[in-house]
Amino acid sequence: MRIFILIASARVYTERREGCRSTWIKRLDAGMDYIFHAAGGDPLEPDVQLRPDAEDVYGKCANLWHGMRWAVKERQFDWFFRVDDDTYVVPERIRALIGSFSKVECAMDNRSFIGVECPLDGSKVNVNFNRAEYIGSSKCAATRYGTGGAGFFMSRRLVEHVASLPEPVDNGRDMDDGWVGWVARRFGCPFHWTHRLVHDKGPWPALNNDLVTGHYLTPEDMRACYRELYEKSGS
Repeated sequence: MRIFILIASARVYTERREGCRSTWIKRLDAGMDYIFHAAGGDPLEPDVQLRPDAEDVYGKCANLWHGMRWAVKERQFDWFFRVDDDTYVVPERIRALIGSFSKVECAMDNRSFIGVECPLDGSKVNVNFNRAEYIGSSKCAATRYGTGGAGFFMSRRLVEHVASLPEPVDNGRDMDDGWVGWVARRFGCPFHWTHRLVHDKGPWPALNNDLVTGHYLTPEDMRACYRELYEKSGS
């Protein structure tokens, strides 16, 4: 299973990018690759892919669309993972998370840790996780999209579909993740969600939980999280 991670950034956020590089990016294995995606000028660092003609802001639909088009053309992957540059990721937990959505027909309570398109009244539904192609945080389960801060996964098939569409017209910032959710639903890919991708400021990944991401971490927070996960445990 090959994973490509697109990290949304901005030209000015050099410290955030270094926070990622000095911590969780070091833990990526041979089947994982990444790029920081930003806009606003000439390349500053070799792992930053820039749109020089675009406004350098977060959450623009067109920026993400260009990033997906670039990834489809330039990278080989089975799953695409979009996160922010203040998102901490535990790479060793990614494949297990995706694998947890490959079960055949199971009944799932929507208040449990994972679910899909569940009614919000607590009733149970039958879910075929073999069809999972779009996985995100339970933060926006009711509105059926994965937040970029928590990170969301898309199958290559879904990314290729999004990349094949006309360039979207932006109506404001921080709209790209909601737009992807809308496109995915129209393409027939229901939204699957999990508590293990965290949008809010805490909790963060630790040895005593199974979280894959944490959000709103400063570079120093990332280094503290890294020390807790790897250096104190000796792994």
